Amino acid sequence: MSRREADLAEFERLTADLDKELQYCETLDWSNVSLEATVESLKDQLHALERNQHPADDDALEWKTRYESQVALNADLDQQKQALSQQQASLRNNIKEGQQGDVYKIDMMFPEYEKYTETELIKLLKQLERQKQDLISQLKNVQYQTDKESKVGKDFHHYDELRRTYRADIGITNRDLEHLRSVRRLVEKDAPVSPITSPGTLRWNNKDGITSNQRILDPKRGPVNRTAGVRSLPRVEDRPAREGPPRQQGGSASQSDSPAAEKRSGKARNLPKMETTAASEKKAPPKEKPNGSKPNGSKPSL
Repeated sequence: MSRREADLAEFERLTADLDKELQYCETLDWSNVSLEATVESLKDQLHALERNQHPADDDALEWKTRYESQVALNADLDQQKQALSQQQASLRNNIKEGQQGDVYKIDMMFPEYEKYTETELIKLLKQLERQKQDLISQLKNVQYQTDKESKVGKDFHHYDELRRTYRADIGITNRDLEHLRSVRRLVEKDAPVSPITSPGTLRWNNKDGITSNQRILDPKRGPVNRTAGVRSLPRVEDRPAREGPPRQQGGSASQSDSPAAEKRSGKARNLPKMETTAASEKKAPPKEKPNGSKPNGSKPSL
């Protein structure tokens, strides 16, 4: 709805109110005329009673009392009317003085406000008060929204500062980690290589001549040892040669019983039982020669 349509609707409403007030005024005028006629008749009766000097009865006394009370009431109403007219004049002067220098004057809203009656001015005043309350409520809503937006802005700036602080801390931490990684790389480059282990995996770097038997799988047990590796046989002591089996009828020994065949087949009869080097060392130390050298073929365990 445009402003012009709103003004037209308001004008129609005010016109209807004015018609109702005019009807009320006509009704009051008719009542006033009837009351004046009644008062005149009562005055005539009173004068007639005063001239005749007849004793007044109860009905006459009642009407006399009513007349006197009505006269007093009319006098009070006249005084109130004069006071209200003076107040109306002072209000109009205040309105004229207050609208000087203002862009939005009351003449623009109500060009004929001076012609309004007292009832119309009261209605106009109530309407302006309602508009004033509406404007005050709108102003409070705007202030509330402004305060809310200012709080949201404060929270945004606060969290933005926190974000910047956290980003700065993360950057410092990343620089420290890079520095520690570079130091670790330098230390690993200069120091001897050691096994690199991680949970569930094992990686071995065979640098600087480190062999597989020096690997450390468990720090508590130390490097890996091979105790069962035998690469040479122990020395065979000198024993008298045993007589061979009887020859066959051909006059020649069987080829399988010759020492060379036995040596080739690995069935040496005079060889002692093989034992591991570690077991032989634990049982008894080997016999040394007079010059203190160890028997040939015995090597320490790896």
